[in-house]
Amino acid sequence: MKLPVSRQMITVMIVLALGVFAMSTLQPMVPLYLTSIGVVPETMGLMLSVAMVGMIVGVTSWGWLADKIGVKVPLSIGTFFAGLVVFSFVLTQNVAFIFTIFFFWGLVRSA
Repeated sequence: MKLPVSRQMITVMIVLALGVFAMSTLQPMVPLYLTSIGVVPETMGLMLSVAMVGMIVGVTSWGWLADKIGVKVPLSIGTFFAGLVVFSFVLTQNVAFIFTIFFFWGLVRSA
């Protein structure tokens, strides 16, 4: 039986693998970074909840967009902006801005 693997399927698998790799390397580092700037564990939990709210908003909006124009554009946009959002963690130590970053992180992760 021949597997139906095309160039597009390989591209999608590579993008998904890169996304998983990027998120899995970030997850152990975020608590270390947040404790180093003085964020208490209760606030970290709240930040992760804000990321989940961002994912709820993102799933509905990205899903609607993917239904209208196809999957490639939301996947590409989400991957690009996920890299920018992850990089923005390094640029701030302001707790209010970190909450905003977590929201957008959840938003683009859902793409």
